[in-house]
Amino acid sequence: MVSTARRGALLAAAAVFALLAILPAAGNLPFKAVDVATEIENPQGVPAVMKLDSAGRPIFAFFSGYEGAPTLGSVDLIRCADTICTSSTRHIVADDIPANTSIGLFLDFADKPLVAFSYDVFGSVSVRVVRCEDPACAVAGDPSYLAAGAAPPLQVLKIALTPGDFPAGVVDHPGQYVLYWRCDFVDCSGSSGSTLTFAQGPGGDYGLTYGTDGFAVVSFNSGGL
Repeated sequence: MVSTARRGALLAAAAVFALLAILPAAGNLPFKAVDVATEIENPQGVPAVMKLDSAGRPIFAFFSGYEGAPTLGSVDLIRCADTICTSSTRHIVADDIPANTSIGLFLDFADKPLVAFSYDVFGSVSVRVVRCEDPACAVAGDPSYLAAGAAPPLQVLKIALTPGDFPAGVVDHPGQYVLYWRCDFVDCSGSSGSTLTFAQGPGGDYGLTYGTDGFAVVSFNSGGL
C-alpha cells in the first residue's frame, strides 16, 4: 500500500508532460482536447492506456516519474467524473516502478480497474497485476505476479479477466515470442503461461477475449501479411 506522505510527494512532482484526451464536446465542435493531468514526468514516453466505463466515462492508467529521479515512479489511475472529464480523481495504483514499464488496463463488470505493468529489476522483468477495490482505485490491493521473470524487454499487450474472474494477459517478448499468461487463482497467488507465437514479427493491434466455452481468443496483426 502507498503511504499518505508518498502520495503527496508524487502528486507534487514538477510539471513536464500533460495527459490529454480527445473527448466528445458540447456545442458546434464534435471533439475537444481535455487536459486530464499535469505534473507528469515520463522520460521514456511510456504510453498511457484508456478505457471507457459502462457509463462512457474515461479511465486512464499511466506512468508518473518521481521529481528529481524520473527513472523511477508510480503507476497512477485517473477516473473522469463524466464523459467529457470536467473533473476527475487521481490515485496511485503502485509505486517504485522503473520508468521502462509498460501498462495494461481492464475494467470488470462493476467498472473496477485491473491494472498490469511490467517491472524490471536488475535485468529480470516480470508482469504484475493490481486489482482495485473500487471504480476510482482509491483502495488497491498489493501487486501480484502474472508473468515470471524474463530477460528485458517485456511488454504488456492486453489484459482481461477470464469467465472465472482470474486475471490474464498477453505479454510480448519482442523478437522472441508472445505469451499468454493466466492467474490460477482470483488473487493471482499462482499463474501459468504458454507460448502463442515465436519471433515472426507480430505487428501489434492485439485483442484478448473469451468464448462461451471459456477458452481465450487472441488476435493480432502479424505485420506484413
